[in-house]
Amino acid sequence: MLVDASLATVPAAVKKALPKDAIVTLGDPPRGRDLVQWMTQVARDEQSELNDGDARVLAERLYPQSWSQKANNPAYDRPPNLGSIRQEIARLALSCYPGPISKKQIIAEVDRGDEDRIFTFLDAAASGNLDVALPELDRLLVAGEDPGRLLAQLAQSIELSAVVANAGGRPPADVGKDIGVSNPNRMTVIARSNQGRSTARLNAALQAVTVADRRIKRGELKDQLDGLYEVLTGIAQFNRQ
Repeated sequence: MLVDASLATVPAAVKKALPKDAIVTLGDPPRGRDLVQWMTQVARDEQSELNDGDARVLAERLYPQSWSQKANNPAYDRPPNLGSIRQEIARLALSCYPGPISKKQIIAEVDRGDEDRIFTFLDAAASGNLDVALPELDRLLVAGEDPGRLLAQLAQSIELSAVVANAGGRPPADVGKDIGVSNPNRMTVIARSNQGRSTARLNAALQAVTVADRRIKRGELKDQLDGLYEVLTGIAQFNRQ
C-alpha cells in the first residue's frame, strides 16, 4: 500500500510502475475549515490541544497561499502536506507539554512556508536586486522548487506590473477586470509594489522576460533555470545604466 496525502493526482512515473491490478484512490487534501478540524484532531491524538484560531495561524504559517483554497492555476497550487503538518503539530505538542499549543508558541517556533521566500525572490528579481534575488533563488532550488514554476511566476508578476504602469493612472482593479484577472484587487497590491519603480524600468523587465522566453523556445538557452538567470541579469543590467 502506497499513500501520499499531499498528492491529488498520480505522477506518470508512478502510474507506469504500478502493477495492472493495483487499485488507485484519489482525493484532495482538506483545506479551509476541514483542514482546521483535521489539525485540531491531530493535536488531540498527540495528547494536546489546539483551538480553531491557533490552527488557522499554524496553517497560514506553513501554507499561506494554499491552506484555505486551491490556486486558480493548478500549476501554481501547492496543496498542504498532511504528513508535514502532523509532524509539526506533534513537535509543538511535545514542546509545550502539558499545556495546549498556543499562538505565541507557533509564531516563535514555526518558520514561515516557502511561499514567503518565493515572494521575497519575486520582489527582488523584478527590482533587479541580485544581492537578494540570487541567494533566495539558491534557497528555493535547494528546497526543491521547480525553476519553470519560478520563471512563470516571475514573468506573470512582471507582466502585470508593466500593464498597471502603462495604464495611464486608471484604477488598478479596473485594469484587472479589463484583462480578466481572476482577482482584480490583486492589481492594487501590484500597483503598490510598483512604487519607486519607473515605467521604463518595468518595461525593461518585461523586455528581459520576452527575450528569455524567445531564447528558450529557440533552444538558445538550455533550460528554464538558464531562462531565470537571463531575466535576472537583463533587469540588473538595465538598472545599472
